[in-house]
Amino acid sequence: MMQAILLFLAVSFISAQDPPELFQFNQSSQQAAYFFFEVTINENQIDPEDWVGAFNGDVCVGARKWDTLLCGGGVCDVPVMGDDGYDWTAGYMQSGGIPSFKVFDATANQYYDAIASEDIAWENNGLNILDHLNVYPDCN
Repeated sequence: MMQAILLFLAVSFISAQDPPELFQFNQSSQQAAYFFFEVTINENQIDPEDWVGAFNGDVCVGARKWDTLLCGGGVCDVPVMGDDGYDWTAGYMQSGGIPSFKVFDATANQYYDAIASEDIAWENNGLNILDHLNVYPDCN
């Protein structure tokens, strides 16, 4: 009985971590991290169930569930994958490219374009720190 409960909890945790449909991406050996101190929709902090995704054009290259309680010091990062030459990373970031970002609002079941406080070019192994990522849904 206890094993069944533990298996159920493990499966529930894993399935709860699956990104939203548009935020599916493949792992790459080429990657960078974009840290955001604050992510907002209309200047209100996003919820722990919401997600932030990184894109190269229309290709999702990374995503993170935005539960700041699970992030180091309350500052979360978005992993941003690069093209490492394999088919499953075709269209991913190249050195000097600038990723765009989207927020998935789980409560509204809605995707929004987001604006970073600055544009920082992608470089392999880059650790990029930005003040904020904001969504103004009325403008999208």
